[in-house]
Amino acid sequence: MSGGEMVKLKITAFKSSDFDDRKKVGEGTFTVQVNPTSYSIAYAVQYKNQAQAPGTSGYDPSWDKNAPRKMNFEFLFDGTGAIPLNNAAAKKEEERAKPDSPLGAMLKDLSKDLSVDLQIRQFEAIVFNVNGDIHAPNYLQINWGMLMFTCRLESMAINYKMFSREGKPLRAMIKASFIEVVPDGREAKRKKNRSPDITEVHLVKEGDKLPDLAELKYGDLNYYVAVAQANKLIQFRNLTAGDKIFLYPIQKTT
Repeated sequence: MSGGEMVKLKITAFKSSDFDDRKKVGEGTFTVQVNPTSYSIAYAVQYKNQAQAPGTSGYDPSWDKNAPRKMNFEFLFDGTGAIPLNNAAAKKEEERAKPDSPLGAMLKDLSKDLSVDLQIRQFEAIVFNVNGDIHAPNYLQINWGMLMFTCRLESMAINYKMFSREGKPLRAMIKASFIEVVPDGREAKRKKNRSPDITEVHLVKEGDKLPDLAELKYGDLNYYVAVAQANKLIQFRNLTAGDKIFLYPIQKTT
């Protein structure tokens, strides 16, 4: 958007993991004073604990799950006056807030105060403090340009960097880590891609165990008996590498 207003990163609070607009926290939007210079996204894959066979130099680890992604930011808070405070955003939030709420009163002060402490208290109220309506910290949605990340705060650390003669903080940096929350509808769509209602063919690798395959496919390792029967396996404790195992749709019973 050439020549237009700079887009600022915003963090919006919700009361539910479906991130429905009707469940936004009334005064729960935080607009950064200064956009971050960078951010990072961390991915992690978790594997099951397996014993390495004697005499080998390695093994093929059995996948367990992909862990939620994590995003890391550094947010600058300045109270020296060198960087303009986003008073317009604070004023807008003040108008939306309940006038008798603690955050509403804080926003009223923030719309005309440069205090670093006050800015950080607003940030904490949105991303860290327990929301009395859900008895837990808020669900969060981070928006900045094309970025949209649904999450909750995992950790934050505040580093105060400048002080007045009276010892009042004038500048601070917050390092914050957020862990991804996948809305229910999106998770259901992911699970559909590995539905037990679809036949799959698995090429056996060294170390594969039938209970592990059954748990991965059907979510219950006890279905290995049904898999063995469907594949007409007489001996299934030690599968032969290179063989094919057919994982058919199975009618689950209670």
